[in-house]
Amino acid sequence: MTNFKVTKIALFSPTGKNTIPSGSYFQKGGFLNECRKNKAAFETGILQFEMNQNGVVSDLKKSNNDFFSKETIVVVFPIENESLSLSEELILNWLNGNPQTLQKMIALENRWYNLILKFIALKFQSKKEELRYNAAFSIGNFFKGNYCLNRQQFNNLSICLQFQGISIDKVLWLTKRIANDLKIESYVLKRLYKKSTNPLLLVTLQ
Repeated sequence: MTNFKVTKIALFSPTGKNTIPSGSYFQKGGFLNECRKNKAAFETGILQFEMNQNGVVSDLKKSNNDFFSKETIVVVFPIENESLSLSEELILNWLNGNPQTLQKMIALENRWYNLILKFIALKFQSKKEELRYNAAFSIGNFFKGNYCLNRQQFNNLSICLQFQGISIDKVLWLTKRIANDLKIESYVLKRLYKKSTNPLLLVTLQ
């Protein structure tokens, strides 16, 4: 697989500017406020699908709340350009067509979680059965701001993936493989938890 670099986005300017203006106090304040508003321009949608331990994708059962983590992570892909033509169908087809990859990701997540359960059980001398969790996701337009990176443009037309039940390192593990296979040069990742402190991540092809 191609190498990807993960960096924090310090200034999430709609124009992609990554330095604070050297002008007046009001210019600097306006720029920083613009970045803050852009960073907050993420939203969540209704979860549509789930992945089970076998890597099979199916419609999410409304009664299923059996997820390892309730944290939501949104991945934003660039909009269509000369070298990229993304669609919700293309992303979903990739996920449906790679059950072994999804199965490995879920297994890694469950293994990590059960190590924590085992530690807690030993510490408190209690018996804890091993648990296995599914993960949920949806596809849509969950970014309502703007961001530019060289030839890449991100806005309200960007195809996004929203995950729940997968930790951020496993989301990175999975989306790097999606980006590699679909020739996506860069994408943005946001944890929708404690919004004021969580950094935005930029994943770029090396």
